[in-house]
Amino acid sequence: MEAIFHVGMGKTGTSSIQAVLDANEEHLARLGVQYLGLWFKILSPAFQGYDGQDRFFASSPEEMQQHAVNYHAALKELADNTGNDRFIISNESIYGYPLQFSPFLAQLKTMCDVKVVIYARDPHSWLPSAYNQWALYHKTMPGKIPTYRDATKAMIATYSGLRAWAREHRDLVELRHFKRGMEVVSDFSDLLGLYLPPPEKNTLERKDPAENVLRAVFNGLHEGPVLPVEFDRVMAALDLTASPDLQTLSDDLFDYSNTDDIIDGQSVLFDQIAEIYGTDIRKDARKAHKIPDVAELRNRMIEHLVTLSLSQAQRITELETSVSAMQRDLAKLRQLSSKPA
Repeated sequence: MEAIFHVGMGKTGTSSIQAVLDANEEHLARLGVQYLGLWFKILSPAFQGYDGQDRFFASSPEEMQQHAVNYHAALKELADNTGNDRFIISNESIYGYPLQFSPFLAQLKTMCDVKVVIYARDPHSWLPSAYNQWALYHKTMPGKIPTYRDATKAMIATYSGLRAWAREHRDLVELRHFKRGMEVVSDFSDLLGLYLPPPEKNTLERKDPAENVLRAVFNGLHEGPVLPVEFDRVMAALDLTASPDLQTLSDDLFDYSNTDDIIDGQSVLFDQIAEIYGTDIRKDARKAHKIPDVAELRNRMIEHLVTLSLSQAQRITELETSVSAMQRDLAKLRQLSSKPA
């Protein structure tokens, strides 16, 4: 029996892998494989969702060892009932918990085969992608939107997780170099020795800079983190006098010229990763990142604003119609209640 944990990193096609795994339950079953989703809900419903995951990883080392015993028992029961003997959990956020997960893996590998799969991307391409995802599209940090330079100085520390996973369980970790143009689902299939049909398109597509500028302005109005659905759900009445200078904003958000300096400043980290895994993930075909042309950016933002304005106008009209109907109904009720019995 084999327990497989695909733990990230984020922005390496994880959503595409999860979508294909989730959509091919019967196909996987014919291969003796079962996808268990993102969470450890097989242990307890309390461990489902991000709050549940926080509870799971808040367990003490002794509790994590017991979780591993219970997890193995649950897998064995599934194997007896289904005939499947390989089980997959895929969740990129597990990548951030190598130390907390270590007692679990140490116990589990004494009872069955265990594999931990990590995809890592050249930091020259990962940093711009991660910044667009977690600073602009989904604001994960409190306070104002950080510039690319400021945010990525902290984000690059994410790569230190590769050292931590190797320090705890190098024998279990399979590091895959996520290269530009890679068909990650096919690579994941080849790694596990099973066929998974490729997705029709990438599950998460990068938003164009004009949309992310609008999201950055919207998200920056809130002190705390802001989920993407907030921008989608609420079209706030913006104070246009507070709109930032577009040239300055573009320079702050999309000037990636200091990427080499940031990565070179952590050369010891990446040298150690290369020594541990025998592959230097910095050596990849480089995509030329250029600051968007401000005129083109402005035109695209205007196009977005036309769509947003029309949508808002339709919603306001619908709301006014609903409010008018409620006011008429309320007036009728008042007239009825004012008549003598």
